[in-house]
Amino acid sequence: MGEIKTGRRKTDNPRINRPEGEWQEYKGGVYRCLVYLTEEDEGGFSVVAAQLPGVASQGDSEQEALANIVEAFQGAIEVYKEQGAGIPWLKTPEEPERGAVQRWVIVHA
Repeated sequence: MGEIKTGRRKTDNPRINRPEGEWQEYKGGVYRCLVYLTEEDEGGFSVVAAQLPGVASQGDSEQEALANIVEAFQGAIEVYKEQGAGIPWLKTPEEPERGAVQRWVIVHA
């Protein structure tokens, strides 16, 4: 059986594969995207894309905010594709706001 390219690199432990790079586009329009999640003082969470300018969202819970950012990614990527433009991924992630935590989301677009 041939080796399958998965966007993952091997480790010393053959049972563990770790993500490679800051983001990956997989066959079929699946993207692994870094986001920054911040708990807001007035309640809820805000979330911004680390490598795609202008993509941001919010939610009452961490899970809702992450689900909303996935929808924001899907909309932005769809617009770029409809316009025939490349997706302007940043090579270096933007700096997170103070207190933000990193999360990864999977986007099917």
